[in-house]
Amino acid sequence: MNSVPATVAKSAVNHSNVSVEGPSHRLKTCSSAIWSQSTKEEREMFGLLADQAVSSLTWCPLASGRLARPYGQQTSRSANDQIGKHFFDDADHAIIDAVQTVANAHDVTMAQVALAWILSNPVVAAPIVGATAPHHLDDAAAALKVTLSGQEHVMLTAPYTPRQPTGY
Repeated sequence: MNSVPATVAKSAVNHSNVSVEGPSHRLKTCSSAIWSQSTKEEREMFGLLADQAVSSLTWCPLASGRLARPYGQQTSRSANDQIGKHFFDDADHAIIDAVQTVANAHDVTMAQVALAWILSNPVVAAPIVGATAPHHLDDAAAALKVTLSGQEHVMLTAPYTPRQPTGY
């Protein structure tokens, strides 16, 4: 497994939003239903992780809250999130709608569906949820009980469109 950090350090693989930590070689990647699969780097990184039997700690699994509420619904945080405006845009509308549709079918919150989707990826060890309120922790725990069908996975992944890496 020592080859993974060396490969990433040599830039032999794309490493958008990735950091390698300590001897356990656990990687942190930005991953949400919006971000994951939407960039070439994320798709390649998860393939490498699976091949090397390395897990991922994903951050931003709810896309800064955008996957926790219907499209267009603003909070004071999202209205003033200058960084998020660089990562998320109108192309995410179909993805957010799909999360809402699946959440309604399961009678659970959108956050639970988005987290269940992340947790269904075999290389994800855990999402870093960034809870700012007690109910965020409740949603994270409840996501463990949400099982998505194959059809629901297709529904959640179908709207993805490749996008250029951002944040550089």
